[in-house]
Amino acid sequence: MKLNLLKTYTTADAILLPLFENKLKDAIDQLPATLQKQIAHLVDHKVTGKRGDIEVFHTATGKTNVSIYFIGLGEKAKLDSEQQKLMGAKTAQAIKKYKYDKVAIFPINKKENIKIMHFFALGFLLGSYKFDTYINDKKKKQHIYKEIQVISPDSKLTNTEFDELNTITQAIYYTRDLVNTPPNELTPTQLGKEALAIGKLSRQIKVTIFDDKLLKKHKMGLILGVGAGSHEESRLIFMEYKNKPTNKKPLLIVGKGVTFDAGGLNIKPTNNIEDMKSDMAGAASVLGLMQILAKLKPNLHVVGVISSAENLLGDKAMKPGDILTAYNGETVEITNTDAEGRLVLADALAYSTKKYNPEIIVDIATLTGACIAAIGFQITGVVSNNDKLYNKLETASKNCADLIWHLPLTQHFQDKVASDIADYKNWTAGVNAGASMGAAFLEKFINNHNWAHLDIAGSSWTPENTPTSHQGATGVPVHMLWELIKQY
Repeated sequence: MKLNLLKTYTTADAILLPLFENKLKDAIDQLPATLQKQIAHLVDHKVTGKRGDIEVFHTATGKTNVSIYFIGLGEKAKLDSEQQKLMGAKTAQAIKKYKYDKVAIFPINKKENIKIMHFFALGFLLGSYKFDTYINDKKKKQHIYKEIQVISPDSKLTNTEFDELNTITQAIYYTRDLVNTPPNELTPTQLGKEALAIGKLSRQIKVTIFDDKLLKKHKMGLILGVGAGSHEESRLIFMEYKNKPTNKKPLLIVGKGVTFDAGGLNIKPTNNIEDMKSDMAGAASVLGLMQILAKLKPNLHVVGVISSAENLLGDKAMKPGDILTAYNGETVEITNTDAEGRLVLADALAYSTKKYNPEIIVDIATLTGACIAAIGFQITGVVSNNDKLYNKLETASKNCADLIWHLPLTQHFQDKVASDIADYKNWTAGVNAGASMGAAFLEKFINNHNWAHLDIAGSSWTPENTPTSHQGATGVPVHMLWELIKQY
């Protein structure tokens, strides 16, 4: 599905007409004159524009029937980008059962900021997604619109902007598909194949993959330790994008790719283990971002890294009490085999920072349930050692309406990572701030670079249907990563 930008309306099965509260006339004025006459007497005093209200009226132009949806956005002063996106998604949910072929989205009025149409259209596309790869019943498949028109006489609204929005949406769909794919099919090896496929989209992307043999050669004991309990080999995947960059040092984006996390010998209980195919959402986000880079070709130098393993319970699985040696030579006491994400990331961070000397590092991981306990499923937790980088993430968050929250990283947490019998331990009992503790461990491996850690344990997965996402993967934070790197 994609958006088509048109200056004038031709035909559609459904017209989507957002409006502010008590601004019905402004909305109707956007319609073609023939439709204005037909609809005016039907909607008078019935459409308020209150936020969340969706009213539909049916009419016809010639032999063509058309349904006109008035979508209330509420008071203009209280409308933010998150609400704009949400109303677009709610509209998609409201009309999906009718399976229209052509849908047209109209502007609110002649003067309104184009950002409203941008976020409304984005929400509509996100709300239209459904993962149906393994569904055989055609009636239950996702409906694919033949055309989604965005009507804008305003010359300021360009095809370039909506081409970018289409590309971002397709990357979010792709990311969702990866995370939703069952773990018997999406293995570390398959993630490598996905990276190679994206590499074929652009000459600017170079893909390098470390298999178990190369991981052993580079002495990456943490990744290998996590994957030791599985018959599937682990993978460390590098995707280097370079296209006449304006940034002098690369931007390093590192994703956790545990394709199934049983918890290891510290096995997860029922009600926690069923959705653990999603523990590679950080890796999927890196692939989604690289797909955007391949298609939009910005003048940047970006390195995407995926550290991938399965955390299972085979006879060679790591055990509580083991001591593993990281790529950088430092030792880690294993106190909890279910704190494995920080282990696969640590080797990746230590190696990548040394090899690429990046300007910034952003790691993305479904790292802790503690992050969900602290801020819920809708918000990404962020720990950063650099205010400038965090401020850029805040700007990126606002530009895509994906929410973030700054979590603390104090000396208290940093001290608690120390082990009595090794350099560090991967989990510390009695410290309740698990999201900050996970970040404190990762900080030991970033080699003093500017860094942000994104804990997407909640924001990358929804346990129930929401307006913007069917139950399952959300695709967060692909859009935010793109909005971040655009600032360099």
